[in-house]
Amino acid sequence: MSTTYKLLVNQSHSILLNPQDVQNLDVSKNHLLYNSESIDIEWLERDFNQKTYRFKLNGETFEVEIQDTLDLLIENLGLGTASAHEASDVIAPMPGRIVQVSVSEGQQVKQGDPLLTLEAMKMENTLVAKGDGVVKGIKVDIGDTVGKLQLLIEID
Repeated sequence: MSTTYKLLVNQSHSILLNPQDVQNLDVSKNHLLYNSESIDIEWLERDFNQKTYRFKLNGETFEVEIQDTLDLLIENLGLGTASAHEASDVIAPMPGRIVQVSVSEGQQVKQGDPLLTLEAMKMENTLVAKGDGVVKGIKVDIGDTVGKLQLLIEID
């Protein structure tokens, strides 16, 4: 399965990258290489887990949020509309198999903490806490097959 990425730049511009675009892109410590053109950049912040980045290019600061194929699917299903700091239950965005549960009942979680890993369409997808809260209940075990929109973890 090929992965498409959507980049939201400065909360105002969207850019879609197809697999060929991604192959043509190389980001190193201080350079962005695209189609053999080297561009100097200065990294200000990089948060791999939240898929957010801030950098300077030609003296201008850019903030980029990256959505991958799973994020786009969740958005298209209307499941990504909760407030970023609002704790909410974790629902399966697609059918799959649970390969890891990273939390336990009663555990406090913060926004972005990994909760569980769901294998779907030959890809492992880590589902993270949408906000701060406490794990009220875990409704699945490792190895369970789950359906789309099935309740996986209850969070208060």
